[in-house]
This record gives sequence, structure tokens and C-alpha cells, in this order.
Amino acid sequence: MGRASKKAQHASGDTRAAWLTGLKTRLGPRSDDGPKHVRLAEALRSLIRSGAVAPHDRLPPERILADALALSVGTVQKALSTLAAEGTIVREVGRGTFVSGVRSTFIGPWHFRFVRDGSDQLLPVRATLVNRRLVRRRGPWSDAIGEDDAGYVAVARRVIVNEDYRCFSRTWYGASRFGALLEIPAAELAAENLWMTFIDRFGIPVSHAEQRSRAGALEPAVCRHLDVEPETVGLVMEVTGLAYGHQPVFHAVLSLPPGPYAMVQALQPMRWS
Repeated sequence: MGRASKKAQHASGDTRAAWLTGLKTRLGPRSDDGPKHVRLAEALRSLIRSGAVAPHDRLPPERILADALALSVGTVQKALSTLAAEGTIVREVGRGTFVSGVRSTFIGPWHFRFVRDGSDQLLPVRATLVNRRLVRRRGPWSDAIGEDDAGYVAVARRVIVNEDYRCFSRTWYGASRFGALLEIPAAELAAENLWMTFIDRFGIPVSHAEQRSRAGALEPAVCRHLDVEPETVGLVMEVTGLAYGHQPVFHAVLSLPPGPYAMVQALQPMRWS
């Protein structure tokens, strides 16, 4: 074997070791904390976001992942299918599975996923932070996530789809648990899927959501932020994110004006024993 081939083989072994070590650390010893394929998908997302593996890196083969992590091949396949559907990884027939090269769009499950009519290709999404603040008053958010004497961290973001369609998102978190959201870099709140923040920073995976939707006039402040006519009629979605055990984590109101794209519901409620 030539020197270049040996070097490539060594690099491949180092990458595989990084995957397996990182996943074992993130999965930990908990065997009953939700469905295994969901936990594995969350561990893979966290590892990719950490920078321990790079865009376009190849994942270890399914059988090696299954053996190293004491999981079934079926569990590994379910986790990889989830990540492929959301664009975190790319599966290429005959070549393997790779980390997606797209790092500016949301990673992980989220409601703001759009496609053109007649297409199943997800459109790029990014966000800009409008503001974040501590609020003391009660409202629908306190009804959804519970009373918090420390108040609530309110985060407002403008979401841009395919650079030509805008939505608006407001989310509330209990300050006694998530007050650190007031201090993290603004760029992180703008550029990342906030659901993943709870895995990386707080160790709380948001496993499913409850939501209700209605059509109606968007609030005046929302219309101003989206630069649409006052009383524009759109879709308003109220979403409560929950962790395992049905514990509420956040409450969000998503405002969507009329637009050219179809929205894909990315995350459905899950069941576990």
C-alpha cells in the first residue's frame, strides 16, 4: 500500500473514531429515555452541530454504527432516514452517507419547511433576530408552559424562505429554566434551530409538539415586521413544544402571510411506552 493510501486510510479511521466516540458520549447509558431511533437522531444532530465532524464527512456504515452503539440496524436506519428527510445528511447510493454541506439552514425538526408546488425539495430557510426580552406578564404562553415567578424569555424572529418569502415567529420560555437565552450570542438565536439549542445547551430534547392553527388577520405589529398591508389575512399557528414525559418547554406563535410556497409539517406528535 502506498504512502498516500495509508494516509487516507488513517484519516478515515480517525473520522470513524470521532463519530463513534461522540455518539457514545451523547447517547449515554440511558436506555429508556424515549424511542432509541429518536435519541440516536438527536445525538447525530448534536455531534454534527458541535463541529467534531465536518460538512461532507462520511458517516460510518450502518452495521458498524449498530454494533458499536449496541443498537439494531433497523434503529440506525430509522434515525438516518429522519436526518436525510430533514436535510442534515445526504445518502448516496453506492457511496455512503455524508454530512450535508448546507450549514446555513435549520438543522433538525421545525415547522418552517417549505416546498414549491409539485416538488418535494425543501427550500432554504434562515432567520433574523428581531428582539429578545424578559417579560413578567402572563398570557397564552403561561397557560401553555405554566406559571414562572422569574418571568418568561420572549424571542421574536423573522424567518426568510428562499430569500423571497417572510414569516414571523414569537416564542416564550420559562425564565427560571431558560434565562440563559438572554445571554447567548444573538447570532445563535438568529441562525440556529432553537429546538436544537435545548439539546446542546440545556440537555432537553424537544421530542414532539402540540399545535392549533387558524386563519385570520395578522396582528398590526406582525404586519409591520413583515412589511405587509395592515390586517393582512394569513395563517396563525400556536405551537407548544414538549420534552419526553409531556413536559412543556416553550410556547410559540407563528404568523404566515399569503405566499407562493406550500408548508410541510415537519414534526408530528410521537408515542412511546
